[in-house]
Amino acid sequence: MKRILKKRIFVVLAVTVLVVCCGMGAGYLLGRGLALRQAKHRIQDDVTRLMAEEVATLNEAYATMEKMHSSPYPYCSAAEVDYFRKLLFQTDYLSDAGRMRSGMIDCSSTLGSKDLPQTPLQPAIVMGSGGKVYIATGPLQVRNKPTFAIQVGDMYVVIDSNTGRPEGSPTFEFVLTAIPALHRSPIRLLSTSAQPDDVLFSREGFTQKRGTLYRTLCTSDKLSCVTTFITIHEALQVDRTLLWIRMMLGGLIGALFGIMLSTFFGRTRSMEQ
Repeated sequence: MKRILKKRIFVVLAVTVLVVCCGMGAGYLLGRGLALRQAKHRIQDDVTRLMAEEVATLNEAYATMEKMHSSPYPYCSAAEVDYFRKLLFQTDYLSDAGRMRSGMIDCSSTLGSKDLPQTPLQPAIVMGSGGKVYIATGPLQVRNKPTFAIQVGDMYVVIDSNTGRPEGSPTFEFVLTAIPALHRSPIRLLSTSAQPDDVLFSREGFTQKRGTLYRTLCTSDKLSCVTTFITIHEALQVDRTLLWIRMMLGGLIGALFGIMLSTFFGRTRSMEQ
């Protein structure tokens, strides 16, 4: 009789432990799935915001340079610089505007002649239309952030773009890729952290690769793409508390189910005897 009782207790404990482990495992898988789903929503929101800002910035840059082209004043005269400055004050995403030739800035709306770069700027990209994109450094750089300048003809503007989430939100990672129309070979303009070359940065969609979630969005002309990403480890760390709660709930449910199953099994055996 004692042997039977011990056997029943052992069976109850074994089944309970097994079901608790299964419950915690199920809770972990459920929590992981929900955490990755939320991470996808986050990087989707980020890439949508960045792309909307990029489109607005480029539209403003080209519209401003078109107005600059209509300048009625002599080349780089004080009156023309003042005209450019007034146009600049009406923009949201630009920090400087002026004229340049062969990579040398002839006049600037914000910099005096003594502060202008003394060496020619080298374009990072030459577009099919003849426009050029520069990575601005030195006095043209905005608050030590990655800064870009765009040149069309002899007009240029410098972009001051406050990319990112609203103030106070967690930081995030992104890659900016340009795809010149001339040769269609992707060129990486900016990356907040080291990332290997991959076709995913120039192809729209979600990708999970090397333990990281990526979301890429491209402009309608497919000449520029933005990719936001987050590692799976970081995604799980963000929702770590919820992950543990789901594991504990899964274990508790498993324990209750195990006790009920063991009790039912014991009663069935008693009735058989």
